[in-house]
Amino acid sequence: MKAIFLFALLALGAGCVTPPSPQAVRDAGFRTPEGTFETLRIAVAAEMPRLEYQCLSSGFRARFDGGRGLSQLAYRELRDEVLSKRLEFWLGIPDAELGKVRPLGPGRCLLRASSHGHAFELVLVREDFWELWAEDELLADVLLPHGSFPRWAEVFQEPGGRAGVSAAAALPPELAARDLEELGDSLTEFRIGREWKIDEIVGLEEALLASEP
Repeated sequence: MKAIFLFALLALGAGCVTPPSPQAVRDAGFRTPEGTFETLRIAVAAEMPRLEYQCLSSGFRARFDGGRGLSQLAYRELRDEVLSKRLEFWLGIPDAELGKVRPLGPGRCLLRASSHGHAFELVLVREDFWELWAEDELLADVLLPHGSFPRWAEVFQEPGGRAGVSAAAALPPELAARDLEELGDSLTEFRIGREWKIDEIVGLEEALLASEP
């Protein structure tokens, strides 16, 4: 709950900074820890709760509501509720200064930042995933176990010197039960990737605890 309070209160500062350019919004992503932090800054400055929510790891979301998880709708509602009651806690994410990024082990790191005299830390984790699309329909969105990316995405070199990259993924049961030829004809995108997401926010706990009803 404390981390959601922090995210929502940070969003208050969006009206006090220059909104990000359309190009900055288009370039937002999660390829590096620094890139994820920049995406968070863009989301807060542009008042984009959906993009804020996308900055959170699956583990972060799962820890809320007694382990039932935090939906995007629930995040928006909680964000609005907290903002209406805790307007005094603006920490200024949009103009925060990024400090050191320290590895915590494979696929995990600590990012330090500060704003208006307040220091805080974020723990980020790397998540591997794949998506399957048929035009505008998302057929599959699968989060993979940490470290699995190298095992199913392979760079290879054939005899004769031609090099390439290939990837494969097991279809979820509901897709595997469909007519595979028909399914193959309908596909328009197979997207694979690994992204850095915010798994925990540490620091400023006392202020957040004091703000709780």
